[in-house]
Amino acid sequence: MPTRAGFIIVAFGVAALIAGRVLGVIEFYVLGTMAVGLVLVAWLTVRFRALSLAISRDIEPRRVPANAAAQVDLRIDNRDRRSSPVLRVKDPVSGTRGARLLVAPVEPKAMRSAAYRLPTDRRGIVEVGPLELTVIDPFGLTRAKITAAPKSDLVVHPEVHILRSLPDPDGTDPNTGADRTAPVNVSGDEFHALRHYVMGDDLRRIHWPSSARHDQLLVRQDERPRQGRITVLLDIREPATVDYLDIASSVAASVLATGQKRRERTRLVTTDGFDSGFGTGSVHADAHLRALALVEPGRTGSLLPSIDTAMIDAGRSSLVIVSPGFSESDSAAVRIARQRSGACAVVVVDPSAYDPSAPSATVESTQTHITVTRDRPFPAVWEQARGRRSSRGAMR
Repeated sequence: MPTRAGFIIVAFGVAALIAGRVLGVIEFYVLGTMAVGLVLVAWLTVRFRALSLAISRDIEPRRVPANAAAQVDLRIDNRDRRSSPVLRVKDPVSGTRGARLLVAPVEPKAMRSAAYRLPTDRRGIVEVGPLELTVIDPFGLTRAKITAAPKSDLVVHPEVHILRSLPDPDGTDPNTGADRTAPVNVSGDEFHALRHYVMGDDLRRIHWPSSARHDQLLVRQDERPRQGRITVLLDIREPATVDYLDIASSVAASVLATGQKRRERTRLVTTDGFDSGFGTGSVHADAHLRALALVEPGRTGSLLPSIDTAMIDAGRSSLVIVSPGFSESDSAAVRIARQRSGACAVVVVDPSAYDPSAPSATVESTQTHITVTRDRPFPAVWEQARGRRSSRGAMR
């Protein structure tokens, strides 16, 4: 495709050919033919020239908290025996004008690299690409576009704080640890009972005094570690706003990440019907962060159906509700949740936490009802309310 300069040369050539035809001047024919022929040769050069380029794009890292640094690294390897032409690189980036780079000719068997920053000021998914490579002829008259790399994305998740404490359920959950698979010959930390030795048992687990007393090998059987469960219910109903969700999603992500670090089974439920189910491991944690990066304000409705969903298969697990505030019916639903769950904590994000013009609330936080304000941000108010010193860490 001709560039702007190429269109000008073609227009000049056509005008010269017309003038030569009308005036009968042979020189105009020559000038017009040379102009059009130059653009044609330039187009054939870029259209049919085989490029032996290896182009890679790496986003580092692929998942970051809001306001953290992230960049794209481009690498162009010329595997040809000739130098590459001048290259224009265009890499679209959602929410911006994209990256536009001009790469000088790359020598034979050589490599060039480039990098640019990505916007991470708000949570969400930043889409990058597809990367488009434009080859320009030496005269700058024509160009050819090549798609060199597919789309990629960067997950900008809410800021995550590793907390010192979480609500501990009261009583015994009969489902606790039921879905946890223990490796063979791996036991817990507390002594439970003695049993007869069977082939394959770890010899180090043999209890020799009891074995000598009973004249047969007996093995220590320790109590299997129990695995807790914690559910986070994120209220995204009106009057929830995007600014509220930036803080509320950080609260939810912090509780879930702390539960994952404690090897508990974690679950995320939102009032629009999303339910991640209980799970553990990095894949489950990544799914939580991606969901929290994409969550948007929802419609109005009752909190009770969402609490019912959060209580399904929950047993006597812990429940943390994050909300912008409660109506009278919502407060009644919260009381029901406290009765049905092993432990229930409520985190209310006051408008002053995200709206500079809103007056700061003066509600005193307790272990089970915590209010996040402008003057008392999370997680400091969480740790203070739960009687522990704040410990803050960012998970990237």
